[in-house]
Amino acid sequence: MVDACIYLSSSEQAFLAENDLFQTVPEGWFASDEDTPLFYNLLKSSRGHLDALYKVWKHNKHDYVGFVHDHYYLSFSQKEYDRDVTLPYIDRHALSYYGWNQRNISVVVQEGDVFIPQLNPLTEIYYLSPATEAIDFYEEKVGNNTHILKAVSYIKETYPDKYITTLKVVHSNQLLPWNIFFARKDIFDEYCMFIFDIISKIAQSSSEEENNKANFYIISLLLTTIFFESVEKSSPHYRVVHTPVVFVDTTLPSYNAGRIIASVLQNEKSIKKMPPKEVLYGGKINIIMSFDDNYADHARAVINSILSHTANQSDLEIYIVYGPSLSSLSIKRLQELYNGSVSLIFKEINNKYAEDFPLGIKYISQSTYYRLFVQDLLPATVKRLIYLDTDIIVCDDIVDLWNINLAGHTIAGVRDIDEVENRHNVFGRMSKSTYINAGILVYDIGRAQERYGSLSRYFMEVYYKNRKNIKFQDQDIINIAFQDDIFILPLRWNIISFLFFFSPLLMEYNIDNLSSQHSVPEIKEAMENPGIFHFIGRRKPWTKSCLNPFKELYWHYRAQDPTFKPTFLQRIYRWNHYVVIRNGFLCLFFKGKIRVIQLRSWWKSLKKRLGFSS
Repeated sequence: MVDACIYLSSSEQAFLAENDLFQTVPEGWFASDEDTPLFYNLLKSSRGHLDALYKVWKHNKHDYVGFVHDHYYLSFSQKEYDRDVTLPYIDRHALSYYGWNQRNISVVVQEGDVFIPQLNPLTEIYYLSPATEAIDFYEEKVGNNTHILKAVSYIKETYPDKYITTLKVVHSNQLLPWNIFFARKDIFDEYCMFIFDIISKIAQSSSEEENNKANFYIISLLLTTIFFESVEKSSPHYRVVHTPVVFVDTTLPSYNAGRIIASVLQNEKSIKKMPPKEVLYGGKINIIMSFDDNYADHARAVINSILSHTANQSDLEIYIVYGPSLSSLSIKRLQELYNGSVSLIFKEINNKYAEDFPLGIKYISQSTYYRLFVQDLLPATVKRLIYLDTDIIVCDDIVDLWNINLAGHTIAGVRDIDEVENRHNVFGRMSKSTYINAGILVYDIGRAQERYGSLSRYFMEVYYKNRKNIKFQDQDIINIAFQDDIFILPLRWNIISFLFFFSPLLMEYNIDNLSSQHSVPEIKEAMENPGIFHFIGRRKPWTKSCLNPFKELYWHYRAQDPTFKPTFLQRIYRWNHYVVIRNGFLCLFFKGKIRVIQLRSWWKSLKKRLGFSS
């Protein structure tokens, strides 16, 4: 066996603690000051654990050395068609499949001297970056390119053999997105000597203020790319292997879906025994929904969930705003179903501009824009309303949502799960404005008219002035229109399915480090007392590949429709909590465990063995 070690920047996975290949960087190495340079504090304050990488360089004695950080690992599976993948955790199966053991490494090193990820386009590692070259990309992030120009100058002077490669990398649109690798010790030592020498020279020639503004993590990625590109292109005796990346997503909070569902259903029974609550802000709860024939069945599930969780049915007025895509038959069925139980008021959209808006998302229809024109349809007495999407289930009393004080703001919603990148898209990278998900809104329409005048005209003006930046349709328009006039609702009123749905696709936008804008404690608090579950995305509860554990609530309230007769396929969709195929991956869910199988890789390998592909 070879003498190899892959160092972890922190104790990231319990299963790796007993593994014979991985080792956490020892705490004692950080306590030693004898090998600590003056620029070390800059390394400590940077992402990517550059301080840990430096200590590994100074203390490592192994013949082969690797470094991984932030739950990103290199795959040594040696499966020809394997791709980058996300896992929910590392278990014995993962250790075996991805070759994370000394025995396999002894075989792996016969195939190469350096193992690194593939180069990634800037657009995949930095959200919505308009930059076409790495140097512009750095300037966009930091505000200047001074440190990059210094790096180029020092490389030209000190490492002339890498100068041309440096120019290529700095002016290309690709980078290695992480400082993760596995290499022979002599190559590793040469790599560390190179990047830390250049970082040291940059730091020493710059003021403290300049260094504090710099992004040494991105600089390190540039230097890492330069070094390994130089090794691959200019050192034919070194064998460089590009290998898939395995990301372990540790952000999924643990919860007991069965207990939460039981709690919601128990809450439904309890509310029915309670007297009606006081309704503030006019005494009537005005709810707006807009949908077409494709979503009429799902709208009934939403309405059923509202009625099941309140004793104030007589205080509800549900306005259905519709266009030509909602048929008279669907309207008649809704009227017959809810006659005598709740007030349904149908308002046909007649704004000729409503059809001018683009549709950028396949599963969203034109009716999503109708909410922008409701003020033209409602009685003048309506000064406040709640807007609800039709892919939600209400799990608590809608009166509690209605009675929330907006503290002088015009509109209220829950921060979007992708708030940072969506905010960057519509407001620019330096903006700190709030960006909310528009699926559930509390809207002071009276205040909006006082502040912004004719709302239909205002929304159209916002759209045409910003349409180049609009990606998420009416949601972007609403956030732009009410920028800095938004009240943040508690997460419980819009629990988005992506918060607890596992995806095997590798997370993009690594440099931005964009993850859910909601903390794990915040998510757990919302899950303990859910108000509304929101099934965003393509995998709705009524689709075959939805493994959302709370889809059972959708089917529960859908079944309250006496006209609903589930088909055979719908019964399968309801009870499938175990299998999903997505983007070439097979995910199996059983007894709290998730197994990810690279189905596309397995199929291509099988075809090749059978002689059906070259």
